[in-house]
Amino acid sequence: MISRKKDRKIIYRQDSAHTVQDILTPDFMRTHIKLLMMDLKPHSVTTKSYYVHEDKEELAVVMSGTTQVEMNAKEYSLQEGDVVRIPPYVKHRFLNRSNLIAHVLFVLTPKI
Repeated sequence: MISRKKDRKIIYRQDSAHTVQDILTPDFMRTHIKLLMMDLKPHSVTTKSYYVHEDKEELAVVMSGTTQVEMNAKEYSLQEGDVVRIPPYVKHRFLNRSNLIAHVLFVLTPKI
């Protein structure tokens, strides 16, 4: 099965006009793994509050740019090529303090 870029759904988060997410694995693929590509604009944050996934494990790969991730109130800097694992129940969000867009690929899987 193939997901063409021109056919994919794009999400704009309600509380952040600075985040665009492209769903790379649409429902018709019927996969347990979800892929999303996020464009985090300069000097922005994914959300004012935090995300918490109770039923998913998340991996994030910085494809280009730099970003920071806050996990349980601790901040980590990420560079292009870095990968972060976010286990279930961990409060988290992403920030971009640079002058360039950060492109981040997310892989979400059901928790084991």
